[in-house]
Amino acid sequence: MDKNIYQLLHDWGELLKSGAITEEEFAAKKKELLGTEQKKEKTIQTEEPVRVLTPEEQAQYDAEYDILFNNQTWFQKNKAWILSLVIMGILVIAILYFTNTFNSTTSSSTFDSTIIQNENSISLPFVGKRWYEFYPLFSGTGTDQHYIRIEPNGDVYFGTFQVDQGSKEEHQNEHYVGKFKTIIRFDDKYYTIHKEEISIIDKDGEVTYDLNCCQESNEYNRNQKCPCESTLSE
Repeated sequence: MDKNIYQLLHDWGELLKSGAITEEEFAAKKKELLGTEQKKEKTIQTEEPVRVLTPEEQAQYDAEYDILFNNQTWFQKNKAWILSLVIMGILVIAILYFTNTFNSTTSSSTFDSTIIQNENSISLPFVGKRWYEFYPLFSGTGTDQHYIRIEPNGDVYFGTFQVDQGSKEEHQNEHYVGKFKTIIRFDDKYYTIHKEEISIIDKDGEVTYDLNCCQESNEYNRNQKCPCESTLSE
């Protein structure tokens, strides 16, 4: 048997109570059912008068509706707003992430592009081999000695030299880093090379500071940092 409008309204009321539908959906369905019922009754040619809810029935129905709505949890009443806020939050986080990633990539590319210069327009600071030491507190007999070598054609090499204290064998390693430029990148560091000095710099072009770069041990202030610079000697 087909259900009448009041049974259908009761079923939809149960769905509202369980949280399966929202208040807006229930109200729309109620309006649709009542409108359909009224149209249906007007089209049927019958002597039976159209039945409408009495004030008492309407009051009872409204009371049942209020009970159903008030029994809903806070989440059920506001889940549409909560879902909208979650989606907006995800979009904001995604936009901030991609913006920061783009800015970081652009900054790195801009700095690297500054070291790509016209090689023919840069004069060499020297030709030959020069020795340097950024960490003098860790240097000494048996440790690696560091040097930089520049060829007349502008080729630049970073190298290390060591003498084995037992066998007295000499060990030397060199790394070609390209043509001479104002800023040279080697081993994940950036260097500037002048006639009598070599420095480690950061991506802002400033000389870096490090505790290990100090020339003498500081027993009183272990937080002191020194510029990572070294004189060049033949």
